[in-house]
Amino acid sequence: MASLIDQASQGAGQGYQGAGRLADTGIGSLRYQAVNIETPKAEPSTLHQVFDQFLATSSSIAKEYVDDKKQSAENDYLIKKAQLETGKIPQQEFNDWVNKGDVFYKDNPYARKVARKDIGLQARHEADASVMDDIRAGKFKTRDEMDSVLRQKRQDVLKTYQTTFGIADDDHDVLTGAGNGLVESDIALHEGWSS
Repeated sequence: MASLIDQASQGAGQGYQGAGRLADTGIGSLRYQAVNIETPKAEPSTLHQVFDQFLATSSSIAKEYVDDKKQSAENDYLIKKAQLETGKIPQQEFNDWVNKGDVFYKDNPYARKVARKDIGLQARHEADASVMDDIRAGKFKTRDEMDSVLRQKRQDVLKTYQTTFGIADDDHDVLTGAGNGLVESDIALHEGWSS
């Protein structure tokens, strides 16, 4: 295959046809014919293919590593929670683990997130159970009264949990946990009040 320069120089005579007749024929008789130059298409190199394979393999390994860490964090939290409930560790040690996520599992950044989400969920469940007991006892005359008490109870119990575990009021993970399944819980409470 000829080089690009050779192709261009061979087609140099093609340019304007009839340029010598410019004086006697006028501008309207000029016809332009462009020179066609073929550019070589780049083929992927072996190095490029190896790099693509490396990226594909490493991304799947990284995803597996992250998934394993998340599962490990859930298991770690359940173990710590069981140790707290059976009295094998004091409340302060559990609080430190929840707040720092690194007392025993320094290499797992997901442990703190799992613990805080579960704390928020527990707080909401406790508040909902208390309101459901009040519904069964017939303490509410109207649905609005029940909703008002429910909101206040959820706020109070969540604040108590945040104080107990030393967590900030605006902690995203705790609030996410408290909001998990909120719609279903509200429906169950409203159905309980209606019956």
